[in-house]
Amino acid sequence: MNVKEELRKNLKYIVILIVLLSLYVVLAVFFNSDGNDKQGDGYLIVGESLIYQKVNDNWEQLTEVPDISDLNFTVYDGNNKKENVKVQYNSNMWYFFDDDYNEINYDNFRIAFTNNLDVKINQNTVQRYDNTDEKYISQIIDTNNSESIESYKISLRKLNLDIDNDDEEETLYTMSNYSYEVTDYKQISYLFIVDNGVVKIIDSSEGFEPFVIIDSMDLDGDGKFEVIVAKNVMDVPSFDSCYQIYGVKNGEYTLLKDCKYKNS
Repeated sequence: MNVKEELRKNLKYIVILIVLLSLYVVLAVFFNSDGNDKQGDGYLIVGESLIYQKVNDNWEQLTEVPDISDLNFTVYDGNNKKENVKVQYNSNMWYFFDDDYNEINYDNFRIAFTNNLDVKINQNTVQRYDNTDEKYISQIIDTNNSESIESYKISLRKLNLDIDNDDEEETLYTMSNYSYEVTDYKQISYLFIVDNGVVKIIDSSEGFEPFVIIDSMDLDGDGKFEVIVAKNVMDVPSFDSCYQIYGVKNGEYTLLKDCKYKNS
């Protein structure tokens, strides 16, 4: 092979390489043009101290807030939804800004998610005990201890939601009788649901591992609301608290994701 043929062959490979590199750059710019393809498929912020990263259809809990200041978020404050919001976390507080970096104040911030995610929040909010819950509590607990019963009532949280997409709302409950003081009764916590008046226990735990409903939303666009529950949180939850996701699988109310942190 003479020198001219060798140069022509090498030039061919160089041209192919340039075309491939150009294609890669174009695709990279296209998929990152909205700033939402950074380090995964998207981010979901729930309340003050929970952040998930969605990677390959899996929700991974992060124990620290990554640099998400250049991403575009949709923010829901309980009443209104606003798109294309910038989010920053400083000094244990979330801050929100519009396109011109004017601060947006949210009095009842609930969730924020990157614009590329399809998340629908449950309009209902978490409620506390009232007298209508008495009949359900009595079906769950097996005690006549007045102190224990009172602890269940005080700790009770409930949320109305259509968890199975049957166009009828169910009510999810959490309650515990745990106490910091020495007690003469067994300490146990419950997560249960009332579906058409029927009580079903989804999970329970003994000792200092209470369940607390955080919020609920449709995370995958199937019309069913998943529920985020904090477990073993005694006071104020933090980013490394145990958060679980409950929902319906194969027709059963069950734990969908336990509190496994990213890279753990």
